[in-house]
Amino acid sequence: MSNTMILWACLFAIIVMIVAYNVCRINMGVTAMAFAFLIGCVLQGEKASKIYGYWPNNLAFFLLSCSLFFEFAAQNGTMKVFGDKLLYKFRNNIKLIPWVMFFITAVLAFLGAGTASQVLIAPVSYAIGAQIGMDPLMTVCAVSLGYTVGTYNPWTGMGVQIIGLVENNGLETDIATKTAIACYATTVLKQTLTMAVCYLFFNILPGKKKQAARTSIEMERPGEFNPVQKKTMTLIVLSFLILVIPNMINTWFKIESPVFKNILLVCQPHAIFVIFAFIACCMKLSDTKKVIAKLPMNTVLLVAGVSFLMEIAKAAGMVEAIEMLVGNGIPGWLIGPFLCLIAGILSIFSSTWSVVLPLLYPLIPPLAAATGVNPVGLYSSVLFGANSTGFSPFSTAGSMLVGLAPDEERDPMIPRMVILAVAMLVFTMVLGLLGVFNIFNFIVA
Repeated sequence: MSNTMILWACLFAIIVMIVAYNVCRINMGVTAMAFAFLIGCVLQGEKASKIYGYWPNNLAFFLLSCSLFFEFAAQNGTMKVFGDKLLYKFRNNIKLIPWVMFFITAVLAFLGAGTASQVLIAPVSYAIGAQIGMDPLMTVCAVSLGYTVGTYNPWTGMGVQIIGLVENNGLETDIATKTAIACYATTVLKQTLTMAVCYLFFNILPGKKKQAARTSIEMERPGEFNPVQKKTMTLIVLSFLILVIPNMINTWFKIESPVFKNILLVCQPHAIFVIFAFIACCMKLSDTKKVIAKLPMNTVLLVAGVSFLMEIAKAAGMVEAIEMLVGNGIPGWLIGPFLCLIAGILSIFSSTWSVVLPLLYPLIPPLAAATGVNPVGLYSSVLFGANSTGFSPFSTAGSMLVGLAPDEERDPMIPRMVILAVAMLVFTMVLGLLGVFNIFNFIVA
């Protein structure tokens, strides 16, 4: 069967899974998995054993490992006490709390913490938000936007990867670096502006007026951590340092030692959080059965199942279809917003780094040459589109934020996060049409 028909079948599957969830409350991931096998086997003619290979092991394990480790801290009350202490410091100006979370996440990410910055700050933000009545989506916005403000700088991991992708397009290192700096400067401006819009939005929602009017909260000074909580905090700090320090050393000093390279292989969230979860089990920091029972399996099925279906679509030629759309006579002034749209849609269901940027960045030089559009703005447009929907519950970062949320908030958050992602994509495209993508093009002269 033609690839076009298969892509239409994948689109139909997405519609069915949304309807099934809203009408019958059937987990969208389960529906997506069922359609993945039907489309893969019946329409593509692939063996079921090959379809298994499309399962997103990395994404599923990442979500489980983060949730497993931090559930110990949630169960024994460590996150609540930590949140209480931070809230106490800002008790006289609680309106600043979202900005505090935004800033802290940005600083940690800037220093090279990467995803670990979100993993560390999100549980605390949820704990504080629950006490002051803050919408959990405000936490999602603050942490996610802060992370992108920090992590895309050209001197640490993500920024270095952007330089590499631009270099692969045939540009010299100096020009590639200036391009990454321009993209980063525009990212800081755009994401800070987006944070301001989100902050205003979540403070003027119907039913939030009382919250918006509150500037302080009365509370007693929080007690100290008990012995179990102190041990838990020690593990959290140690895990964070192990994730951050080796990667910072690698970024800044480019150590080529094989031993050090092997150390870096284990200094990743997937591995570290599982190892530290094992240590927490051995230290009996909480009831292991209760911790395992609280793992967000519904979320794992949802996120991994949808990603599973998207892998089927990619195998059917989704990438080639996008290339045809982009190069099919689009006016020059619309290329940036169009690339932003495509990047945003892809990022709803896939990873920015492993899918969106490697897919779309190679298209930019020929498009710029054919249309006369400045390529720097196009690089920014792709990055912005991907970032605008990066907290979708089906993406890596978004799924993690769902998994770390309080148990009672997870299911209601998922459809709202999708709506928020789409709204942010529209907002980003409007900014693109206003010329924001091109503000810092002068850096690359």
